[in-house]
Amino acid sequence: MIVNFMGRDWQWNPLDKKLVQVNDWIKDLHEALKFVPQKRRDIAIQAGGAMGMWPHELSFHFRSVRTFEPDAGNYKCLVANCADRTNISHTQAGLGAYDGFISVELPPSEANNAGAYYTMPAGEGVDPAHSVPQFSLDSLYDEGNFDDGRVDFIQLDVEGRELDVLLGAIGIIERD
Repeated sequence: MIVNFMGRDWQWNPLDKKLVQVNDWIKDLHEALKFVPQKRRDIAIQAGGAMGMWPHELSFHFRSVRTFEPDAGNYKCLVANCADRTNISHTQAGLGAYDGFISVELPPSEANNAGAYYTMPAGEGVDPAHSVPQFSLDSLYDEGNFDDGRVDFIQLDVEGRELDVLLGAIGIIERD
């Protein structure tokens, strides 16, 4: 499915009928950026990348954008929609307080909202084909994933798991 927004066509998850209605929320990003000095725009981390609108827009304001999206359908659209921006790196994974595996689920009440996928720890016996990796930002830092700069901005849309992501980023927040 193709959606036209911000003067361009976006590949869109055909399961979505709701997220597309709130595209104008991207204006919130421009409000937040007023508080980020130009000299502090090195690396932006964005989680809950959905179809790629947020990381795409962030790529015009930061030297590098690292985005994470756990849902396979959304991730496929994100990759296609961000292909023209060479300063975006993307990973099909979730972020949290620790490294592990998570399951990705869409509650029945949100059946038409591709932006409402929830993640939860994958239980024992969960088929790896039905789970995705979860990383803490601090473990990614420890592995050298942010050696090329300073993390100056974190934008999260992780359906209520924001505190978990921040708990896994205490070292980065203290450092940068």
